[in-house]
Amino acid sequence: MKAGIAPIVARNWASHLDLLRRQKAEREGQGITRTFGSTIATYWPTGRLEVRFPDGSSTPDLAKAMSAPAVWKAAQQMPDLRAALQWAGWC
Repeated sequence: MKAGIAPIVARNWASHLDLLRRQKAEREGQGITRTFGSTIATYWPTGRLEVRFPDGSSTPDLAKAMSAPAVWKAAQQMPDLRAALQWAGWC
């Protein structure tokens, strides 16, 4: 389950409308962006975390780009990434 989004069969009407509202907010660019040192993180209403690293590379969805152990290992090596994950509520 991604960021509190239940599978279709488990959703009621209210949660379905909430998901549509969050998807619309994301399409409109209503993410929250914050800078941690030289790392820039954007937290989107659907729970997606977009990270731009100091070397210029970017991950539009960190959860899909890396496995959880890989994210944890990277966070241990990069304090800015760890701060971004804590800010987004990922750890």
